[in-house]
Amino acid sequence: MVNSSEYELKKKNHINECIDTFFDAFEKRTMPREPFLSPTYGDPNLEPLLRSVDRRSITPDFVDEMNLYPDDWMAFMTNEGRLHYLPVVMSLSLQDLCDTGERYGVLDISIYSNLSPWPFESSPHEWKEGLLFEKKHFGTYVNRHADWLFDEDFYFRHGGGNLLLSLEPQEKHALKVYVSHCTDTCSQHPLFVYGIYETLEGRIDVGDGYSWLPKHEKIAVVDFIDFLTVEFRDRLSEEDVNRLLKVRDSIEIS
Repeated sequence: MVNSSEYELKKKNHINECIDTFFDAFEKRTMPREPFLSPTYGDPNLEPLLRSVDRRSITPDFVDEMNLYPDDWMAFMTNEGRLHYLPVVMSLSLQDLCDTGERYGVLDISIYSNLSPWPFESSPHEWKEGLLFEKKHFGTYVNRHADWLFDEDFYFRHGGGNLLLSLEPQEKHALKVYVSHCTDTCSQHPLFVYGIYETLEGRIDVGDGYSWLPKHEKIAVVDFIDFLTVEFRDRLSEEDVNRLLKVRDSIEIS
């Protein structure tokens, strides 16, 4: 029978093996020569700080000591920056998921939101209720829904499309190892996780946001587009409406 100390040691060794897998897979991704962090990031000192240390030195203790917030790094990095620092954020996230202290809390969601072709934690059958709740309590930003949900280029301009296109086989494997350890995230946000895993396996084309959805969710997407274009027509531009209808017509429900 394994006692608690032996279990903790085995868990720690396993985590360290996974971390080695992450960094070994991305070993050839060197520090970008060009600026890799957007000027819109709130802390102008972050990039100089990251450049001053080896990425393997960015441990949870280092993050705590320097008062860093890795949850939002990926969203503000260039593709080259993401390729270099992805093993860092995966390592920090894995350690956080296995640590009862929960230093970062949403780092796993941050990684998924930048990589998954499904850019939302919620499923289509929840969208209408969510939008009506927004409208009732906060007003609503319907254009945001039109842009984020149905802009075909968004995934490549702001999401992880270009990153996934750049990945080598060993890097995809490292990401799959990471995904396999995010059991709570998988159970709470199944589409979110399923989309990236199926893309890594090559069963979904990079950037394919809809064709792989279950039939009832495809129906929900169509229903939501109809809802937007009828109930909020006065808040949508002609370009928005045309894009929404194009997506609607592209969804095959069989």
